[in-house]
Order: sequence, then structure tokens, then C-alpha cells
Amino acid sequence: MLGLLALTGFWVSLLHATRDPQPLRWEQGLICGLLWGASLWFSLYFFWLGIPLLLLLGKRMWREWAFTWAVGGGMTLIGLPVALLFASAVWKTQTVFHLHNLYIYAASPDLWLLPSIYHLWWGQPISTYLGHPPLEGDLAMVGLVPFFLGITGLSLAVRDRHPLVSRWLGPTFIGLCLSLGIYLKWRTQLVHLPEGEHLHRLLWQLGHVLKPGLFPTAEPFPWLRDSVPLPGFLWILLLFAEGGRAMVRYLFIAAPGLYLAAGYFLSCLPRRWLQVLLSVLWASELMLTPLRWKPLEAVHYLRPDRVSGNYPAGIVTLAQFAHVPLRVCCLPRRGSRPRERRPAPALRGLHPPPD
Repeated sequence: MLGLLALTGFWVSLLHATRDPQPLRWEQGLICGLLWGASLWFSLYFFWLGIPLLLLLGKRMWREWAFTWAVGGGMTLIGLPVALLFASAVWKTQTVFHLHNLYIYAASPDLWLLPSIYHLWWGQPISTYLGHPPLEGDLAMVGLVPFFLGITGLSLAVRDRHPLVSRWLGPTFIGLCLSLGIYLKWRTQLVHLPEGEHLHRLLWQLGHVLKPGLFPTAEPFPWLRDSVPLPGFLWILLLFAEGGRAMVRYLFIAAPGLYLAAGYFLSCLPRRWLQVLLSVLWASELMLTPLRWKPLEAVHYLRPDRVSGNYPAGIVTLAQFAHVPLRVCCLPRRGSRPRERRPAPALRGLHPPPD
């Protein structure tokens, strides 16, 4: 929670800075930097979430160096110890990030226009459209009405040169692009285009040189050979960027700009009744299905006195129910592979231990 609250505070501080007609003070920059650095306690990839938001300052970031240096100093003051602590933990545990997460937990552009899968009216048809249980990347539904209002509002703000809303164009565009992950998808499935295979191979080989742990082979995996790479592919080559895992979360950058621009578009409408109608349609996107609580299943315990057979010390993986066959995974000796043994007959029909 600390990281999310700090990142939200960073957004609000930048908005106040962009609306301040006076020259920005270094104290304002220090507060922004400290909030940005504190957000890294949640995840180091919040560092990359903050960079597109700096585009809100526009040319002021280059003209007012005291503010800019204070932002960098405040972020470094907290962010650098966090980064060193994280790097030490990763080095000790040999944490490995998988390329699979970077596209399976990313958004599909067709989902932007759909209501939530948990919508009161449209949830079931959306579930049928997906055709499988939703993953985190399948929940990138912005909604047709707010998405249309937001894109139209951004266009109007740029045309009218609105001092605040027009500055969200860059962060919103970057957030939408990065939320799509590293490969283009449609209906949550990878899009395959043989004509782009050569470009994909060049990008993959670049990743193999820069991050061999993420791209372990010199050539793309066979099932990814003709996939369509997106700008997020280059993004994950940055330091720590692959640690974000669920790239759909970059919608956190795009959402404030879209919703702010949607409100600006409604304020520009000449007819009051049209404003009310579109507002009601927008609010209807938030009608979610009530949660249905389910009772917890009974937990079955393994009693050591019921285990027969000569099993070495090991890890026992229990099934959720007693009638499901259990498996015993024995700890290997040094230099040997883990081995699995069928459980003894006494492991079946287990009951909770007496009080």
C-alpha cells in the first residue's frame, strides 16, 4: 500500500506543479522525488512508471533545473537504497524473470472497448467472448463510453491547447502502448505475421545480448517466431523493466489522462441533456456484479504416525480433498534429481488430527 499511495502522491504533486503559474521551487521537486522514490518499495518498475509522467512538465523540466535536480535527488535518496537491497536479494535467491509473463499478462486492444468482465449486465457475454478464465491481462477493459470520451477529449484539448489536459497526451499514449506488452494480441491470443519475422529476429538477438537470462536462445522460440513485436519489447530491455511482469498495469499511467480528458469533453458539450446522458452511460460502466462468497473447503492434515514405508525427509504435497491421490516429493541428495514416489496405502483416507 505504501508504494501505491506514494505513486498516487507523485501524480498529484506533478499535477499541482503543472498548474502553478509561478516558477517551480526546488522544495516542490524534492517532495515529488521523495514520493517517487518511496513508490519503489512496492516495485522497482515504478521507476519506469514515473518517467512518462514527467512529460506532464513539458519544457519546464528543462528550463527550471533546480526543480528537476531536486526531483532526481529526492528519488535517488530513497530509490537507490531500495534498488541496492533488491539487487542483493535477487543475487542471493537467483530470481529469474520469464518472458512468458510479459505477454500473457498484457492487454489486447480489443478489450479496451469492452465493459468489465464483472459487469452486472455484460459480464457473462464478455466471459463467453474471452473463452477462458480471465488472467490479469484480460481485465484491461476501459469501456466503450469512457474510452471514446477520453480519446475525443484529448483531441479537443490538443486543438484548444488546454494548459493541463493536453499535457496528458504523451503519458496516456505511452501507457496505452506499454499496456499491450511485448507482442500484439487479439482476443487475448498472440497475432502471428510471417512478414515481420525478420524484424522480430533482430530484436530478439538484441535482447539476447543485453539480457541473456530473459532471452536464453539466439533465435526466437518456435511458437513466437512470427509474433508481432510492440514498443514494449524495447521497453523491457531497460534495467529492471522486466520485473514488472504484468505489463497491463501500465494502464495506471493512461487512465488518469483518459478520464480527465473525458471530463473535459463533457464540459465542452453545448447541450446539458447530452452531458447528462453520456455521464449516465459512463456511470453504467461501473455497475459490477455483487460478490458471491463461498465457504472454505475442509482442510485435511497428514499425520506422521499414519505414514508407513521408508520415506526420507521430504516435502509432502497434499491434495485439497482426502479422496484425491497424494504425492510425496522426496528431497534429493546433493548432485541427484528430485524423485517422486507413490504414497503408501496408509496415506489415503486421512482425517484431521484430534484436538
